[in-house]
Amino acid sequence: MIGMTKLGIDAIGFYTPGYCLALSDWALARGKDPNRYNSSWGQQAMSVPSVDEDVVSMAMDASSIALKDIDKDNVALLLFATETSVDAAKSAGMFVHNMLQLSPACRVLELKQACYAGTGGLMLGLTFLKAHPDKKVLLICSDIAKYPLGSAGEASGGAGSIAMVLSANPRILTIEPYSGVYAQDSMDFWRPTYKQVPLVNSRLSCNLYIKFLLNTFAAYCQKAQRSLNDIDHFCYHLSVPQLVHSAHKHLYQKLQGHAISKAVLDKHLKNSMRYGVRVGNIYTGSLYLSLLSLLDNSDGTAAEKRIGFYSYGSGSIGEFFSGTTVKGYHNVLRKDHNQNVLANRVQITVDTYEAWHNYLYPEDGTAVNLPVHKKKGCRLKGLASHKRIYEKA
Repeated sequence: MIGMTKLGIDAIGFYTPGYCLALSDWALARGKDPNRYNSSWGQQAMSVPSVDEDVVSMAMDASSIALKDIDKDNVALLLFATETSVDAAKSAGMFVHNMLQLSPACRVLELKQACYAGTGGLMLGLTFLKAHPDKKVLLICSDIAKYPLGSAGEASGGAGSIAMVLSANPRILTIEPYSGVYAQDSMDFWRPTYKQVPLVNSRLSCNLYIKFLLNTFAAYCQKAQRSLNDIDHFCYHLSVPQLVHSAHKHLYQKLQGHAISKAVLDKHLKNSMRYGVRVGNIYTGSLYLSLLSLLDNSDGTAAEKRIGFYSYGSGSIGEFFSGTTVKGYHNVLRKDHNQNVLANRVQITVDTYEAWHNYLYPEDGTAVNLPVHKKKGCRLKGLASHKRIYEKA
């Protein structure tokens, strides 16, 4: 709630590519122990985009789901959070605005601050709704996590999109007014404009992730006058499962003075991590994939519960905030669709994954029609004169 009006998430749409790579296959191809990633690290698979998919096509599919029962004429702000943009000037949201046929009076912006941009968009969208409670905001988080082949970060790849409709009197989650924020200039993960893949200081990034969690949670508790025991479930930005477990254990140990039990750890995190371990890191959308995973896998039992959210974006900024689920939220979700998207993915070989990973779009304006791998929804048809051409498959 912000002011006297309840504001929050009214609908959620999810999309991830129809292809995935098992982490066990990846590990064997890299000469590594598969158990390290399946058991110790906790990651099972990563979604892999085909060459005719990008953040715009994925965003279109997620948005189409989110807007199914929404009057699009009421969408007055479109926020597109990504660190995998297709253009350094034009917002990726403009493509979506056109294909969705949103009102010409709808503002469109692209947001960037590593994985935190989705949360930045959420807070900006809520501020807009406070002044325009009769309108709706479409917040899209769409990314492709892609690392150098053979690098330490490669196993944390993934791809997907989360689209959320924000509104007054939301049907899924009301965002509470208190949050803790911590920002510090750092070089733990970055990608200069001339690089296709990021540069990563993994150890520093993990240390900052935990440091920012402790700082933002302390600030949140001070403002909200709450403690760890006031939160029923936790959703984390899920880059790798092992880091989430480690961070939450650190937080619990610091605040409670003893180690967390497996039962409490599972209660706090298990349902919120079920989707992420099968999709991989989707940067700006990872935190909100955790939310969707929690809600889908709680079978309605999370109604009127408080959820704590930890958002982290390298470079770096963190924020901890909370929200309460709305009674009947499960009636708004599309659980069967979400689980079918995951269950129906085609498992590809490492050779196919590497071929798609290494594919480069022409940079000289040459026209190219891309091979059809994606059979449903929106796809990137090709490029011509430095322009991307999309079609609905």
